[in-house]
This record gives sequence, C-alpha cells and structure tokens, in this order.
Amino acid sequence: MTEKNSSSEWNWYVSKPNEIFIDIDSKRSMTRAFGVLRRAMAQRRLLVDSIWLYPSQSENHAHLIVCLREGMDPLERALWALWMGSDRIRGIYVIQRLRHMVIAADVFSTRSLFEFRSPDDTCSCPGKHKDKKITDKCPAMQRLMMDQRSADYFPRNTDRKKRGSAFVPWGRVPKSYVMEWRSGR
Repeated sequence: MTEKNSSSEWNWYVSKPNEIFIDIDSKRSMTRAFGVLRRAMAQRRLLVDSIWLYPSQSENHAHLIVCLREGMDPLERALWALWMGSDRIRGIYVIQRLRHMVIAADVFSTRSLFEFRSPDDTCSCPGKHKDKKITDKCPAMQRLMMDQRSADYFPRNTDRKKRGSAFVPWGRVPKSYVMEWRSGR
C-alpha cells in the first residue's frame, strides 16, 4: 500500500547499489519496462529480489524500483533504466551526475512514502524540483547533490511545445539552417 505523507513534505530516495530506478512517463514506457524486465529475469541477466511500483506526481506517471539480489555499478544501473524505458532526460542527468562524482546521482523525489524503506532525506519545498528557484534553495538537494543540484548539463529545446513535421534537407545541412530551425518549418 502506498502511503502519502500527512504533511506536504517531499521524500528523497537515493538509489542504493542494488536498486534500479525507472521513471515511467507513459503506458508505452510501462509496457517496455515490464517487457524488458520479464526477459531479463527469464534470461537471468538481472537477478531480481523485488519490484515496487508507486505513483508519480503526474497522471499516468510512475516510479518503478527494481531491487536486485546484489549490487551493480551505478552506470550499469542507469543504462538498464534507460533500456527499460525510463525517462531519457532523467537518465542523461543521472549519467552526468555520475560523471561529476555526485554521490546522490540517481534520485526520486515524491510525496509518497515507499513501504520497503525510509527516505534518504526530506524537504518542504513548495513545488516540483525543476525550476532553478526551487532547486537552488532546496535543503535536501543541497545535502544530496551539493553544487550540482541546479546543474543544467545540456541546452533545452524551448520549441518542444510546437508540434508538427519538420523538413530538413538531405545531405549536408548548413549550420545556419540549424541556427534558424523552428519546429514545423
């Protein structure tokens, strides 16, 4: 049973050496995660002790935690999470944090309490931890990720809300074309 905090606290969970954290963002990624997990278990590529699934803050999103019988290298766990369909941006951030030697490279923050273990930290921040105004001031992020708590490792695609097909010419693409590119052009 999933418990919610009685307060508005955020619970911070740092993946342990025997845990793979998978951030599920759609029914399609859920299907992928369980399909890969089923095959990995059948082929004994992953020796699984237990599997936990909790709702995320967003609708149709979830946190899947695969507890292994023994520890695994953090980079290998991040790669397994990506292979199972975890959110790509989250996965890239985990890998970058590993490159920057952040101890708490792979974290889930949620208002839910995981029944199989206690949170590693908590905070009472007013909202999701995406905006720099929150991440810079979050005491839990400060303790867990130190100076990497607000790191933005790659440029963001600010045109992502604009949908439509884009035509890009075949062959050599001029850099000027990329610099002026807009989705739906």
